[in-house]
Amino acid sequence: MALTVNDFRLIESDYGYAKKVRYTLGHLFGLRTPSCLPELLLQGSPDEVDVVMRLLQAFVVTKTQNHRLREIAEKGLREFELEQAFEEGRQYAIKQPMQMLKDHGLNWRYSKNPYQTDKVTADQEKFEAWSNGFKAHFDVACCEAW
Repeated sequence: MALTVNDFRLIESDYGYAKKVRYTLGHLFGLRTPSCLPELLLQGSPDEVDVVMRLLQAFVVTKTQNHRLREIAEKGLREFELEQAFEEGRQYAIKQPMQMLKDHGLNWRYSKNPYQTDKVTADQEKFEAWSNGFKAHFDVACCEAW
């Protein structure tokens, strides 16, 4: 059975289950995303699992020739990369001593960002994701210290 318009709406929507579907699709296309297939099958509603099964069937039938599925997989890869950048920024902030984080945090948010070299931002979205991750922990740390 082919994918329907409603199937694509679910796959392209902006909630956690749909992201995991895109990550899994990216994994099938050989992109560096995690495969979440067991989670999708165990945690999805019957309708969501049906969509995943139709997606897998469409992938098998078309192999890697379906351009729409490839675009969705690449979107999943991009989302995964941005989530990783956010988590890297958050983890960097977590590893810093509290007092140094409080003293230098606002400057470090930009100066320690690995996605900026010599005042040039190679990938603005990753730069912002790392910065936001750093700020997420910085805000929590400052509130806890307050």
